[in-house]
Amino acid sequence: MNKGLYTAVNGMASAQKRLEIISDNLANLSTTAFKRRVSGTESFESALRGGRAPMLRTSGSVVFEQGTLLYDDNPSHFALFGEGFFAVEGPQGELLTRDGTFHVAEDGVLRTQEGFPLAWARRKAPIDPKGERVRVSASGVAMQGVNELGRLRVVDYEDTARLSQVGGAYFRAPAGLSETPHRAIVQQGALEGSNSNSVREIVELVEVQRAFELAANTLTQIDKSYQRLVRSS
Repeated sequence: MNKGLYTAVNGMASAQKRLEIISDNLANLSTTAFKRRVSGTESFESALRGGRAPMLRTSGSVVFEQGTLLYDDNPSHFALFGEGFFAVEGPQGELLTRDGTFHVAEDGVLRTQEGFPLAWARRKAPIDPKGERVRVSASGVAMQGVNELGRLRVVDYEDTARLSQVGGAYFRAPAGLSETPHRAIVQQGALEGSNSNSVREIVELVEVQRAFELAANTLTQIDKSYQRLVRSS
């Protein structure tokens, strides 16, 4: 196989992967606490019949930078300012999220939109769904009237790059990943916006389109060369 042909096709595949990541970022500009992904490309050599060819491998990684806080005064909505995650009790173990769109269920449990209960670092009393408004301090301590309900479990990790994404807004820490003291401030009555930026994504989209067009043009030129060889033989 022609090395140039193989390289051009690989370049188009890499551009396609980058395009998928950018498209996802653009589609989630208004998604609560969405964390954009960036593409990374590494080169390596692949064995071909008659030699080796340079190859590209493109993958996406999550950027956990802070999103803008949007205040709505809903007492069941929470945002984190700074590094950290809310811990929730998923069906297969603890999950992490920055999406604080919570609600108090009829059973007095603070739950996510999907119905997952929030985890507590310290729990003293259940929420009375018909009682006074629950107040949560910057450190995550929840009060209802004069009664302390406990402290929400907010966590952070040494290497967030090792967190695996589970669904849109959830992440899971692998076994053995060390927790580190979080620096997040809990903001009640607010939600974190997406950290995706339309201008930045469109600029990258133009760059990817140019890379794709370059690879496609190379492929066209190689094809024309083959056609001339066939006609001359």
